[in-house]
Amino acid sequence: MRLVALDADVLGRKRTGDETYVRNLLRELALLVPAAGIRLAAVTRRPDLVPEGVEPVDLRARSQLVRMAITLPRLLRGLGADLVHTQYALPPRLHCPGVVTVHDVSFEREPGLFSLKDRLVFRRVVPRAVRRAARVLTVSERTKRDLVQLYGVAPDRVVVTPNGVDPVFGPRQAAETRPSNSLLQGSYVLAVGAIQPRKNQLAVLEAALAAGVPLVVVGPEKDAELAEELRRRGARVEGHVEIERL
Repeated sequence: MRLVALDADVLGRKRTGDETYVRNLLRELALLVPAAGIRLAAVTRRPDLVPEGVEPVDLRARSQLVRMAITLPRLLRGLGADLVHTQYALPPRLHCPGVVTVHDVSFEREPGLFSLKDRLVFRRVVPRAVRRAARVLTVSERTKRDLVQLYGVAPDRVVVTPNGVDPVFGPRQAAETRPSNSLLQGSYVLAVGAIQPRKNQLAVLEAALAAGVPLVVVGPEKDAELAEELRRRGARVEGHVEIERL
């Protein structure tokens, strides 16, 4: 039986969108495993967060560089993986085909919004991963065009898989719509995402103030100065919030 391995290192690390993507991908793929006749494994430092139907494989590493360059490829070979899925980067040496998801290339289109270190890392690992991958997944036609134009990838190797909606945000009974641990009573604008300039929370705050409603910002404070500026201007900054509370 063929084994598909997913790099799920982001689980439990408050990695916002990347973690949400992997968590939902694992849950939905687990439902397809019986009919597909495959095994599905998640390589992660948090095996306790792997859903039923997926084989948890514990892999811890203090260095992401060592993990991607040595320990992850070695583990995948030992597992006998037939296919591996990652986000943004592929290990430099793989014994099996790889599929990589690239959510966007804002580090190319808006480089000034990234630190020098992040720009250098992304510009080194993403093009290599995209060119080596058997297939590239992305969430929008815009990013597909970017990948084709910037990295010379054949369009038929890039597959657009739009993001879905987590079931936790599905319709609820009226009694459930305002839980006791709600972020705020009354009407408000909710901005979800890591607090950093490229998320443009200040523009959201201006729009909320113009509409006469408060802004609640949820997400890790990647930029402490920006978080403080949001608070100073009247936004309520909640930090990381578990999805059930959202």
